[in-house]
Amino acid sequence: MLTPDSLRLLDARSNSLTRLPDNLPRGLDHLDIANNQLTQLPERLPSNLNLLDVANNRLTRLPLNLPDTLSYLDVGNNQITNLPQRLPRMLRFLDARGNQLHTLSHNHLYTPLGGDLMLIVTGNPLTQTTINQLNALRNDPSYNGAVVHYTDYRAGRPRNMVLNPNTTSNSARGNGANRPLSPHPAIVTGN
Repeated sequence: MLTPDSLRLLDARSNSLTRLPDNLPRGLDHLDIANNQLTQLPERLPSNLNLLDVANNRLTRLPLNLPDTLSYLDVGNNQITNLPQRLPRMLRFLDARGNQLHTLSHNHLYTPLGGDLMLIVTGNPLTQTTINQLNALRNDPSYNGAVVHYTDYRAGRPRNMVLNPNTTSNSARGNGANRPLSPHPAIVTGN
């Protein structure tokens, strides 16, 4: 018999939702609520949540304590101004493109998973100081943090850049800069 707490997957994409209940099913593993009109998420999300897709909503912030089991988080195209200081321990993919992020902290770049985390922050108004720090890390062979996709707006034209600890040369992507990344956390298309 199906009970609300035994629900593992909830797909409520594109339903014009403006709010979620505070008590989501405890057994929820996969929550896709992209393309709605949400302005906030419950402070307590299910503790077993593995995938959360809230892209294309109206969120300005995320809960401070995201579940440690979360490995895939898509918050792209919202209005988020800051990422939580503590990211989930198991997070492997964080798409935060097209928000209002100005800075990234040390905790966002150096996570327990190091280079196994892909962080996408293209299309955010990152400060020049933050961009300079990311560009400096691209030239640091000892960098062992997250793979970061970001936009450098210097010289009046945006360039999508990649900071990748898994390569010997971190450089700007040429014609493939806008190639889509796979929604699967372990697969990236294109080099």
